[in-house]
Amino acid sequence: MSYDVGAHRFALSHSEFSDEGRKPWATRRGTMPEITDRHIDKYGSVERAQLAYTVYNKYSNNVTTANYRYNPINALVDVDLTLSVSENKRHWERPDFTWNKYNPDGSKNKSYMYVSVGAYGHASDLNYKRHFADLNNTAQLGDHTITTGLQYQYQDRDSLVNNRTYATKASKNFGIYTPYYEPSGTQSTYSAYIADAYQITDYLLITPSIRYDYVRSEGKGNLASDYTDPTVGHDYSAVSHDGWSPRLELDYYITDNTSLNMAYAYAFQAPTIDDIYSVQYAKAGGAKATSRDIDAERVHAFSTSLTNHTVGVFTHNDQFAGQITGFYNEVENDIGQRMKAKRIDGTQQGWRVNLDGFKTYGIELMGQYRINGFYANSSLVKMEGKHNGSWKDSTGENDYIPGIPPLNINFGLGYEWVRGLTTGWDLRWYDKQDDVPTTSYVVNNASESYTLQDIYVKWQPLADKEQLTMRLTVKNLTDRYYKPYLSNGVAAAGREIRANVAYQF
Repeated sequence: MSYDVGAHRFALSHSEFSDEGRKPWATRRGTMPEITDRHIDKYGSVERAQLAYTVYNKYSNNVTTANYRYNPINALVDVDLTLSVSENKRHWERPDFTWNKYNPDGSKNKSYMYVSVGAYGHASDLNYKRHFADLNNTAQLGDHTITTGLQYQYQDRDSLVNNRTYATKASKNFGIYTPYYEPSGTQSTYSAYIADAYQITDYLLITPSIRYDYVRSEGKGNLASDYTDPTVGHDYSAVSHDGWSPRLELDYYITDNTSLNMAYAYAFQAPTIDDIYSVQYAKAGGAKATSRDIDAERVHAFSTSLTNHTVGVFTHNDQFAGQITGFYNEVENDIGQRMKAKRIDGTQQGWRVNLDGFKTYGIELMGQYRINGFYANSSLVKMEGKHNGSWKDSTGENDYIPGIPPLNINFGLGYEWVRGLTTGWDLRWYDKQDDVPTTSYVVNNASESYTLQDIYVKWQPLADKEQLTMRLTVKNLTDRYYKPYLSNGVAAAGREIRANVAYQF
């Protein structure tokens, strides 16, 4: 809800989301395990064997945001204040019969499930609290539009598992501890920024800006002594990072219909709680220590785009809009897990280290055509990139980067039959992606090419007011079986029918 009075505007929003139900453990990673005769014998039936690999999940998320804007008739004052608080909680638990190692009579329970340290135990809790505040002012000084601001961000994470596999092991706090790869901790970010949009001529706008970030991170330790061992470098005390992020953007109208945008940024990215405080125990192979000595990541980001919007291409009332964008990113001090860990000057290497950087580059094409009630949309996105050196050893050959999407081409057609009634068809094609890293601790499976089709009907019966919108969509119209490129080999949903009604007032 919002309230306006004079030069003041107040707004308040609140949202709550909750979800509860039994879900496959495989939603975390990979496919559901194959149910074999061994599983059936262990758990007593096919149904119990299938149930053993599920969790009962409870999730909730609450977000409250308040906004105040003061915009008097004054070129120097346009103040905006935003405050936001959010919290989300997740608890999931494996079925009861997977918990107990022994039956009440002391005999061994065949249904008992062994869970490794890395599989979140028999029950898991993960809670986040986030605070955000932004205060900025926009002032008009002649040809300059100057924006100055202060920002604060805070994150508090608590992570805990109950792993009955270690119920008798004191070094694992009898099974109740924080996962070593998902540490608890807080991170506070204090920022200041200024941007000057300088309208040099009617056709040329240049916008230099700069931002400063100070980030303080602090871990919360671990209930398990295996992961709170100073002798191997476990140290959860606070550490800070800071840096400047300058940026320069240029907008130039070549003609009334064609514009050029060019931008460069040297961005700062502080390590996360995971980066700094993830550890392994003393006898584990490889890296063991917290990573308090890692540096922030830096990226040189370049982008250029050319945009055209023309009315009257083939007839007096048709329209075409197109854009071509190229980008290049060079990342320094990227943070990851060097798989060939070693001691440096007698000090155990941390779980995360600064690696040798990587480069990504690509191109994006977009086009839209309109004539009367007919429209057509199209796009193409292509991205490439490689890591400097292998993920395992900096002396190795350059390796592929996890998460690089394949070539993607989209095409859509639609027609507005009468005012407010529109039908459309969309085609999405993804090329195969076999440029995946071979030595990274992040596993990405290669994927085959696939094509998807969607159709939709959109109706706005009150077309003049556009208050009521009804939409029917059929996604994956041909019920195509496919495995998306970042699903680690897990098949996607088949045909899906969605109905939606929205009313604005």
